Amino acid sequence: MDSKMDSGYLGPGQTDVQALEDDYDTTRELAPEQVIGIMDELLCHEVGGTFPESDDLLSQFDQEYFRNLLDRAISWVDEQGDSVDGKLKEAIKCRLVFRRDFLLSLDQDLDIMQSRSASHFSSCLSQLDPITESVSLGRPVPEAFSWKIQRKLASTVPPRPMVKISFEDALAHLKRLCQDAIDLLEVLDYSGPHNLKAEDLDEQLRTLNNEPPLMLQNGDATYSYPLSSWAYHQKLNQFRLIIQLGFELSIYSPEELPGMYWYLSHICSTHLGHIDRIRTFTVAAAKRNLTALAGKKRDAVERHAALQNTLRLLERLTTQIVAVDAFAISLHALYVLLARHEVLPTAAAAQAYSSERLRYELRMKPFIPITLPELVPFDEYRREAILEGDSDEAVLERATKAISEARKAWEATLANGAFIRDPQGQTNQTLAIEEDWKKDVKNTMRACIGASIAIETVKKALAARRASTNAVNLQVSIPEMGSKARWHDWWVVPQVSPTPSGSQT
Repeated sequence: MDSKMDSGYLGPGQTDVQALEDDYDTTRELAPEQVIGIMDELLCHEVGGTFPESDDLLSQFDQEYFRNLLDRAISWVDEQGDSVDGKLKEAIKCRLVFRRDFLLSLDQDLDIMQSRSASHFSSCLSQLDPITESVSLGRPVPEAFSWKIQRKLASTVPPRPMVKISFEDALAHLKRLCQDAIDLLEVLDYSGPHNLKAEDLDEQLRTLNNEPPLMLQNGDATYSYPLSSWAYHQKLNQFRLIIQLGFELSIYSPEELPGMYWYLSHICSTHLGHIDRIRTFTVAAAKRNLTALAGKKRDAVERHAALQNTLRLLERLTTQIVAVDAFAISLHALYVLLARHEVLPTAAAAQAYSSERLRYELRMKPFIPITLPELVPFDEYRREAILEGDSDEAVLERATKAISEARKAWEATLANGAFIRDPQGQTNQTLAIEEDWKKDVKNTMRACIGASIAIETVKKALAARRASTNAVNLQVSIPEMGSKARWHDWWVVPQVSPTPSGSQT
């Protein structure tokens, strides 16, 4: 046994009494320099974390007792007058104040969520600089931190060796601890967009710019509400990304894929309608600007350029969302056919407690508190997810047309490039982003080709059946994330192949 590895080691001829009984007198008088030395050494030991006990002094005694004791000690130091050197007195006092404020900081516990007060941590932080400057005034008292005292304090068997940490490292750790606590409270005191009322601001903006209303076909008047429209556009973007993230993380089981691709298409359709609304108001604003543009007014020229740039951006967004929508429609229809003919793998057993309704509620949980766009009721979702009432021929034609449209739309998206071009044909390019964007789009186009092949395979299998009641001779596998057959993280294209002749039923 090695004494360096085990503080409970007894040397040759050493008894338990000799090993455990220390001769340090805790009641003896200490010089101010020694008091400072002991207080600094305590800080080092606390930062070093040498005591692994789950219960400490603060859990054994009322914390009010310690606070009163510290307040009395601070008052006693103030009353000493000239009997103690001024520098030594200030050094002891700042350490006592740090102890009191640090105890108050830790005592806040969950109440800090209500008070949001960092005053105690800020006070601790302000005391650390004077402590650092006065560390040279202290005088070490090694016998107050002997191995024998450590053996009495430690509850582990064998007792852990004492950790030595420098005072500079201890102070750096305490500074970081206090500053991190202050920074954390600033995060909790966040006041963000949830306090913004876009509709109210739009109303104020409309009165300031005297926007004329746009008359609808039914005679009603409506306004553009630019801030609300922008917020809704961003919200729909997040809806789409959250659903696509579910495919990337393989959250959805195979039997949920038809419904989730339908919901992705539903969000895209809603988004396209919203972009059409924005385009309508942009075109109306451009027409109103033509009169001023004819007079070659500078403001009109700048406004015309801005409106044309907006229209180009809307066109790019439309092309991309149409591509996503068409691909989602094709995969939705493909998975409906596979599920109808019971060749789609399933994760839920027949005796499972889950149901379609419960799974739908679980998937839509992030969207329940959101009022716009409205959550699709389950009954409507299920009718659309399984294409109730549509024949196999209609679903197959839907898949074929959609995948053809998707391929064209993704080709147009790739041709548009990663960045929008200005009227002079220049783009603000970032090569690293552009390369990743091109790779992402090309992988999506590969997935489109894979979906086309799968749809054609299903078409041939349906045509080859001897009767409508016969089983479809197909085998289907869902490629896992990271596999070569998974061309894109967001597009789960099934691998469909004819069943080998020997295994047909």
